[in-house]
This record gives sequence, structure tokens and C-alpha cells, in this order.
Amino acid sequence: MKIFFYIVWILLSVCAWYIYHSIFNVIYFSGKGCITEIFVCGVIGMFLALFAFANPYISIPLVILLLFISYKKSKQ
Repeated sequence: MKIFFYIVWILLSVCAWYIYHSIFNVIYFSGKGCITEIFVCGVIGMFLALFAFANPYISIPLVILLLFISYKKSKQ
């Protein structure tokens, strides 16, 4: 069960990173900003994974909807 949680955590962290970059135009001026963003996306992914395991009927459609919206926005 732990491995499944870690896989979901990584996938949701990548989803959070993708959604963030599709909403904002990001420019890094130092390595600290990149490391901070990776850490924050990891923390957000962890909370999303914990929420997904507690309430899967709410969180999974929400993540799919956010990915769909960000994909449509990036196509424009």
C-alpha cells in the first residue's frame, strides 16, 4: 500500500507542477527558485494524495477537471 501511495504522490506532484506552469509563465533567476518549486509541488502532491485516499470520489474527478482545464488553456 505504501508503494501505491508513493506512486500516486509522484503523479499528483507532477500534475500540480503541470497545472502551475500552464497557469503562470515561470522564469527562474536562481537555482533556489527551482528547488523551492519542486519542494512545494511535492508538498501539494502529498496533500492531494492524502485527500485522494480519504475521499477518492471527490479528488479524482477534481484533478481530472483541473488537468483538462489547464490542457485547454495551454492549447490556446
